[in-house]
Amino acid sequence: MTIQHTDWEVSSTHAQMIRDNWPDGVKVRRPELLKKIPGVTGKRFTETVKSGVWIKPLGSQPVKTFSSVRDVERKTLVVFVSGSSTRQSGSTTDYEQIRDKIRDLFQDRRVTGLSGEIMSFTSMGDYDMDDVVSRKYDIDIIEISTVFREDR
Repeated sequence: MTIQHTDWEVSSTHAQMIRDNWPDGVKVRRPELLKKIPGVTGKRFTETVKSGVWIKPLGSQPVKTFSSVRDVERKTLVVFVSGSSTRQSGSTTDYEQIRDKIRDLFQDRRVTGLSGEIMSFTSMGDYDMDDVVSRKYDIDIIEISTVFREDR
């Protein structure tokens, strides 16, 4: 079995699609794709998190689709951080516009153009944050998943 696309390639495609479809009038800086987001450790946010929109690969896992064949799901994490320490002028409505656009782009459709894609969809992640972080920041998470039929 050969891997058609790496986690990084898939997340790069997701990030580029988000940048290319950035809503008009949104003043928040376009997202950065990183291997590791500062302040995000595993499934937890810490005080070192910074304001902005951040994207990182979340890895992959085997899934069973309609045909009961084992396919692979590759996930990308998108984190929206706004809060008191932000130097950006972005308001929550800007973040809401971006979140809505991401959901529209990836929800229940083939969208990436990558070979072997069966379906993409979005979901909310389940993350913890310490009290200081939850008081200081407003954090939202979307996980983008794309399921691929891998070569056998």
